[in-house]
Amino acid sequence: MWSLEYFTDVIMQRFNLQNFLTKFSLIIVFNIISSIGIYVGRFLRLHSAYLFIKPAWVINELLSMWNLRMLIFIVFMTLIQLIIWTISYVGRISLSNPQFNLTK
Repeated sequence: MWSLEYFTDVIMQRFNLQNFLTKFSLIIVFNIISSIGIYVGRFLRLHSAYLFIKPAWVINELLSMWNLRMLIFIVFMTLIQLIIWTISYVGRISLSNPQFNLTK
């Protein structure tokens, strides 16, 4: 989650974006891409080396992987990642804000 937050912040600084909605949209897009990558690695067993060894086979596998089971997996994995990001974001905000100090 730290690298997701860092990468999103770098992109937002690079393009002078400061809106939280834009940041959250980028977080969602990156989580969807990550979920697709998890599916490809876990169920299709595709490795990056195959791009150099058998590029046509990899492209064929990526184009033929789209089905209902895959989409359900991506939705659930994206939701899990968004929940984890939200918990870490709220925790980080509450720790940096003295108003939420629980030791008083």
